[in-house]
Amino acid sequence: MSVFSHLFFILFNMNKFMISFIITFMAGISTLIGGLIPFLKIKNKDRVIVISLSFAAGIMLAISLLDLLPSSFNYLFHQYRFGLGILLMTFSFLGGALTFYLMDKYLTGDVDNLYRVGLFSMIAIILHNVPEGIITFVLSNNDIKLGLFLGISIALHNIPEGISIMVPIYYGSNNFKKAFLYTLIAGIAEPIGGVIFYVLFKKYIGNLLLGFLFSFIAGIMIYLSLKELLPKALDYKQNNLTLSFFMIGIIFFLIVHLFMN
Repeated sequence: MSVFSHLFFILFNMNKFMISFIITFMAGISTLIGGLIPFLKIKNKDRVIVISLSFAAGIMLAISLLDLLPSSFNYLFHQYRFGLGILLMTFSFLGGALTFYLMDKYLTGDVDNLYRVGLFSMIAIILHNVPEGIITFVLSNNDIKLGLFLGISIALHNIPEGISIMVPIYYGSNNFKKAFLYTLIAGIAEPIGGVIFYVLFKKYIGNLLLGFLFSFIAGIMIYLSLKELLPKALDYKQNNLTLSFFMIGIIFFLIVHLFMN
């Protein structure tokens, strides 16, 4: 039995609620990994950040184009005819991209004090992680394989997010415990958001909601991948490394997707 087969044998024999929570929890708590990276003895921290950002961007783009959008259309097509299904999927996709654009525009700014930068990053990431947690939990509960893919991609891009909280708060306050706590809060916002949504709105989860949700998150993920992750990776002036791991992310998704089907 292969590693992937063994993993899914374990997953499919667990309660779906617990599987979804574990995937969402691991995706959110990976923020702490990013928070601890700056304190590890790594010779080239920039290289780690570039690899994480580029790899996550490749996975996000692949999962959005090859899984989330087709799944969204399938759900909406079951609910409506072809033309209306396409229209609703497009509307939801653009709504996701626009939502993240507005968050990006109004939750960023120049702040002089390092500590304030860290707090601002924490607030922005909490607002970002809560809907991520909702989508990861609902998606995992509906399709474990797809949810696991999403959880992996989110975990990877949460790593540099942890750095953006931990480092400025730590160096701005010289208080490791406070920096660790704020990073933890941002991370656990993801599974908490997912569970609360599922518990409160479980009975409303159907083809229409899933169709909207999948295309909405695809809009967010494609925007995040092409507007945030790749440009930030390119800022480090390691273009070959960035392109290589962006492509590796896409290929990784395709290979694992092939073996899981």
